[in-house]
Amino acid sequence: MRSLPRAHPGDLTLTISPEPGETYKWSPLMIARASREGTFELLSAVWERTLGFGPQELTRMSLRQLMRASASITEGTVAAILDEDDADPVDLVLFTGRDEAVRLLLHRRYDPYIGTVFIVAEVSSAPARGWIGATNGPPRSRY
Repeated sequence: MRSLPRAHPGDLTLTISPEPGETYKWSPLMIARASREGTFELLSAVWERTLGFGPQELTRMSLRQLMRASASITEGTVAAILDEDDADPVDLVLFTGRDEAVRLLLHRRYDPYIGTVFIVAEVSSAPARGWIGATNGPPRSRY
């Protein structure tokens, strides 16, 4: 029996790992974690390079700002990211500092002990047009 969905924030505020170290700077993976308290913590500098914003700029943004989406689309995306019962990847389109759309595929795993969703994201080669927010459509994950 599937559990009832728990409350989630309508948007996620971006944060940078409080003590960026070697892993943050040199990891080739886009690593993040999301919490029900409303944070989307970036754990690798690849996010900065992919999105074209520096750490100070990113910490003043929210997921909704990067999505350039309505509140309802953002809420649906946040719900999909935080859904602990669905392990399918989440499609996400974000806009870069260069005003370009980048399509990401978020691979997620929920850790029930600390109530956090750990995320590894990959840039998708599929066109970003027509993909706004979370979808359960193609393409399937290669992981």
